[in-house]
Amino acid sequence: MNQQLTTREMLMLDEAIRLSRTMTKFAHSCAQQVNDPQLRALCQQIAVDHNNDLQALSRYTGNRNY
Repeated sequence: MNQQLTTREMLMLDEAIRLSRTMTKFAHSCAQQVNDPQLRALCQQIAVDHNNDLQALSRYTGNRNY
């Protein structure tokens, strides 16, 4: 990214990354606990989607350890 992010933008980005990480873990946990195959697959897909969001957001922060 060519532009510098403001402190506020970085804080918001950090919060979005933390939320994506939390949602990824939660969806993985749900997938492990449910018995219905369709619901398990849905939870796994949600986890993948949130992890993809996490990776995309991390690129804007210089790939700090998230």
